[in-house]
Amino acid sequence: MRRLLCISVVVVALTVVASALGAGNSTLVSAYGGKAGTIAQVVKKSKPKVTHKVTPTKAVHTSTTLPFTGLDLVWVVLAAGVLVSLGVGLRRVAREDS
Repeated sequence: MRRLLCISVVVVALTVVASALGAGNSTLVSAYGGKAGTIAQVVKKSKPKVTHKVTPTKAVHTSTTLPFTGLDLVWVVLAAGVLVSLGVGLRRVAREDS
């Protein structure tokens, strides 16, 4: 039990260190770092010029079903089944016979 606790602590520590290193080398920091709170440019207010006539459009039909995201849920369910069966199998193997 003590060995499992030590291994868990080491894994969590390595995960924290890896994520901290990854956050420091982010492209987000190099792109936006130090520019917060500054005004990039001043925009003058002006009336837009209307050059064309606006035509009314038809109402959009809203669907009652979820949109297709491209994710096939069969694979998600299969992966969940594999993970659950591995967990049950590991519990049976690790169980002490009494």
